[in-house]
Amino acid sequence: MSLEQSNKMRETWANYTAEEREARIRGNSATNWDLLSVSEREGRVENSITNLRKSWEMDEETRKLRDQRAGESISRCWKSLTTEEKEGWLRSSFLSPEAILRSGEGRSNYWSSITPEEKESRLLNSIHSKEARDKAVETLRDMGETIGESVSQYWASLSKLDRVNFSRKVKEGQRLFFDSLTPEKSAERMRNSLLSDEAILRSRQSNSTSPNFPETLFGFWLDENFPNEWKYNGDGSQKVIIGRKIPDFVNVDGKKGVIEIFGTYWHDELEVGEKIEHYNRFGYNCLVLWDYECYLWKELKDKFSCWVKELTT
Repeated sequence: MSLEQSNKMRETWANYTAEEREARIRGNSATNWDLLSVSEREGRVENSITNLRKSWEMDEETRKLRDQRAGESISRCWKSLTTEEKEGWLRSSFLSPEAILRSGEGRSNYWSSITPEEKESRLLNSIHSKEARDKAVETLRDMGETIGESVSQYWASLSKLDRVNFSRKVKEGQRLFFDSLTPEKSAERMRNSLLSDEAILRSRQSNSTSPNFPETLFGFWLDENFPNEWKYNGDGSQKVIIGRKIPDFVNVDGKKGVIEIFGTYWHDELEVGEKIEHYNRFGYNCLVLWDYECYLWKELKDKFSCWVKELTT
């Protein structure tokens, strides 16, 4: 569709009344689909696929401009509607329960109307075929690599402070969402989500996480100065997770203490207080050490000994 055609359609739609818009939406829904023959339906599907292919063959700048204009148009249209008009649109659109039911009935009637040979042919050429699944997996893998590269480039472009602020906003958004749920709903979501303690531990263990060099060095120091009191837990091996956080080292001698090792590249001073406060909420005392401190054994002993005296059982 050309820009001129798009602008003309936008102007035409803007001139419709709310009733006319609702009628047009209803007329283009599943009811109209039920009146089409099998060949007409296949023709529409083929046209949709062709248009989608053309869309993805656009250069990136053209696609971005098109999506931006489409989004602005939809936003303006939606904002211009009253609450009653919005509800009427939703009731008459494909999002309504009635339209979803009609769509399902239409697919069922269509499937019942074709011969076994046609069914087999469609299945062989659909996403259910092995070739289509393999192609879909390959496409998703390529998309994942492209998205991953874009995310990595974006993350690398951020300053350390921007990264910290970004992570803080994500955590705050998650906290506000869970605070809005009832205790029962929150517990149910946690049990069934990737944020459950079990899922987080499984993820950490499956990634075969191992201590980096500063953590290994600090582990040697702990074994020498506090034998059988502390264990490495960064890989989830001790199965200790506190408020969806897996501390690097945990006390195994009955004291409620945990230790986190912060890399200077990945962490910021602002995170130290947040990490300590997090564990304090669950009754744990937390010591945060920077990676370079793991090499300074003399200074480390004085700092660590003072902190250990504050631990409770």
